[in-house]
Amino acid sequence: MSASTRRRGLLVGVVLLGAAAVGIVGAAFWPVGGHDVAGGPVSTEAVATETPVPADSGPTETPRAGEDPAATPDPRDGDAVTAEPPTGDAAAGPDAGAEVLPPVESDPGVPALPPSDPIPPLLQAPAPDTATAEGALVDGFPTFLTPAPSSTVAASMVASEGANVQAAFSATSTNTVEAVQDYFDGIFAALALHPTQAPAVGGSTAWAYSRGAESVTVTLTPTAGGCDYSILATLVAV
Repeated sequence: MSASTRRRGLLVGVVLLGAAAVGIVGAAFWPVGGHDVAGGPVSTEAVATETPVPADSGPTETPRAGEDPAATPDPRDGDAVTAEPPTGDAAAGPDAGAEVLPPVESDPGVPALPPSDPIPPLLQAPAPDTATAEGALVDGFPTFLTPAPSSTVAASMVASEGANVQAAFSATSTNTVEAVQDYFDGIFAALALHPTQAPAVGGSTAWAYSRGAESVTVTLTPTAGGCDYSILATLVAV
C-alpha cells in the first residue's frame, strides 16, 4: 500500500471518529424522546405554572350534622357576618331598672297662702322720756299696753336709756284673774309674743310673754272683788 493511500485511510478514520464524537455529545445534551441529559424522563410538572394560593388560607368550618351549609356564613366573607340587635335589658340601657316617678301636680282647688304681713315693732322710735304718773298711764306709754276692761290704773312709769325702755303700771279690776289673763293673751298673741309661766309669790300667778330681746311680764293676784295685776315691759324703740 502506498503512502498516499494510507494517509487517505487515516483521514477517513479521523472524520468518522469526529462524526461519532459529535453524535455522542449531541445525545448527551439534547433530550431525545422525552429524556433529559441524565437519560431519565423529562417531568412536565417541573415546568408547569404554579397556581397562587389565597392569602387567608385558614381552616374552613365544617357544618354540623343537619345544618345547612349555605346558612353558615364564611367568616372570610367580610359583610357576610351581621351582628344581631341587642334584646331585653341590653337594649333597654343601664337605666332600664330605674323607676320613673310621675310629675307631682299641684291641686288647683287649694288656694295659695297669702304673704304674711310683717310684724310691727312693739315700740317705735324715738324712745319716750322718763316719767311717772298716778291714777293714769304716763305720757309716751307704749300704746299696745292697754289696761284690761273694768280696770282702774293706780300708777304708771316709763324709764328710757337710749333705745332701751322699761314701762310699767299697776291696776285693779272687777274681773277674775282668768278673765284678765285671757285679755292679755289675745293682745300679745297678735304681736307674736309667746307666753311662758314665770315665778310668783304670795298666791300670785305670773306669765312672761317674749319676742326676741323684748318681753312683757303680767302678774295677777286674786282679790275679793276681782283681782290686782301689774305689767312690766322691757322694750327696744326702733
